[in-house]
Amino acid sequence: MISFLYFYTFLNLFKNSFACTNLIVTKGASAEGHNMFTYSADAYQLFGDLYHFPAGDHPKDEKIKIYDWITDDYYGEIPQVEHTYNVVGNMNENNVAIGETTWGGREECIDTTGIIDYGNLIYITLQRAKNARDAIDIMVNLCNTYGYRSSGESFTIADLDEIWVMDLIGKGKPTGTAGTRVVYVAQKIPDGSISGHANLPRTTTVGTEKETITWKYSDDVLKFAKEKGWSNADSLEHFDFTDAYCPIKGEGFEEAGKSHVRQCDGRIWAFFASVLGEEAMNIYNDYILGRNMDNRLPFSMKVPDGIKKVTLNDLMNAMGHHFEGTILDPTKDIGAGQSSSPYRNRPNVYEATVSDPDPVTQKYVHDRGAGQQQTGWSFVAQLRPKSSAHGAASAGSVLWFAPDDASLSIHIPIYPQINYVPSCLTRDHASSQMFSMNSVFWVNNLVANWVYQNYEVLKPVAKAKQQEMRNYFRASLRQADATAMSLLSRDEKVGKEFLTQMCNVWAEKALTEWRGLFEEMFRVYFDGARHNTIKGKKIPSVDFLPPRSDWYKLIVDETGDRFLWPEEQTSTNGSDTKPKVSKKMRLVL
Repeated sequence: MISFLYFYTFLNLFKNSFACTNLIVTKGASAEGHNMFTYSADAYQLFGDLYHFPAGDHPKDEKIKIYDWITDDYYGEIPQVEHTYNVVGNMNENNVAIGETTWGGREECIDTTGIIDYGNLIYITLQRAKNARDAIDIMVNLCNTYGYRSSGESFTIADLDEIWVMDLIGKGKPTGTAGTRVVYVAQKIPDGSISGHANLPRTTTVGTEKETITWKYSDDVLKFAKEKGWSNADSLEHFDFTDAYCPIKGEGFEEAGKSHVRQCDGRIWAFFASVLGEEAMNIYNDYILGRNMDNRLPFSMKVPDGIKKVTLNDLMNAMGHHFEGTILDPTKDIGAGQSSSPYRNRPNVYEATVSDPDPVTQKYVHDRGAGQQQTGWSFVAQLRPKSSAHGAASAGSVLWFAPDDASLSIHIPIYPQINYVPSCLTRDHASSQMFSMNSVFWVNNLVANWVYQNYEVLKPVAKAKQQEMRNYFRASLRQADATAMSLLSRDEKVGKEFLTQMCNVWAEKALTEWRGLFEEMFRVYFDGARHNTIKGKKIPSVDFLPPRSDWYKLIVDETGDRFLWPEEQTSTNGSDTKPKVSKKMRLVL
């Protein structure tokens, strides 16, 4: 029963697609010298709006009502603290940023009496945390005090100096005795390294390599697993957190585990390969394909001397990766259609019956890249210290935020200390069930979904515009940084209002440019053709959109002579029956 529940949790996770990706770059591995990480919130039901929790002072008896982040179900209330910090999206004014990915794990660990779900855990913590280590302590305390209602999660917790990854899961319903209500392991990523997580815990042994890794973990992380019969390790150094709380191998778990690895760790493998090179990651190909579950992907990897450090632009590109150019490339098989699309409709795990030679029904999988059509929103957290240095001014950290598919959207620079968020990034005009051309979420969806229809032709068009906008925002940000630091040094209130206005200008710019891109693509590319404007002519010239180079061969391989042109056919008795066609005849097809 335990293995069935785990498998069900895994499948349900991907059926509902509450599945996310965090890609992590420490400042020593960053070309700009800043800690950075990405977060793609991937769920078909999720609307891509930018949250804002203003800073404030609160009376001692104030309570916070807790509603589920996704379903809006009411769970209860907890006491408010005396002062909360300004939070915009997943970053606060203290340069603390938090992301997550859900891995589910053992279903019996879910505490249905708990008040805190993972979304509230993030945003309540951001309103209270001064730095990354403070955030970890706050999160653990909230869960132990009020109960953690969600399933297993990996959290990225970062500030200007450190990036941590914490794997956390509940201990089920309380038994009535006082004690902790979650188990967790947090480890600081060594500077100069890259890491990431994607719906699979990355923690294996706990507390090892203490000369290079700093750890925080619950006192009973091993004891609880042993009491449940999930581990027989005699010490933390021999204890595997993932094997205990989210098994990917062993009796009863093998089937789900192999799919879990390919669907999840595959994204981190591809990110590592994009930075370190394909040859450095080939040794893990058998693990990613589910053929050697002991050859686990490392938690983090050092970027060695001689390897190009990761730029902000590189990280944005990695968010939109679909395994192109790797052994999992989805643009090469027939599922990519005639436009070589890397996207697949759900479900990702499916069954098909093949005859070889007898009919056999087997399970198959569509590989799940970082760039996804069902992304509600994504961001890159770029954690920058403030600086007034001439030519290198910085007004602090930036949350590069984009609703919808990270592959085909513009990431807008947002400062975490602003007074309010741009209207086009809120629910003022739209929601997941109300369309508006004044909503960046819906306009980004228009562009992306039009590109999906003719991917091979329209992807270069959208990507060129995307890069143009990235360059514009980076240049504009440099100018805003210098002006803001001058204003902030004289009047903090005036400086914050300037930053707020700049974020509004940038968001409206993104909306206008992407709306214009959709209108132009829709005008030019429709009905399977490109319509070219001819100066002085009332009608355009037309070029048919070509399919992928091997598309016609794939049709013939599938259908044989079914669509053979009559001139190429012969009669059944072998005589030539090709019709004579006048060379002057014009066929309109």
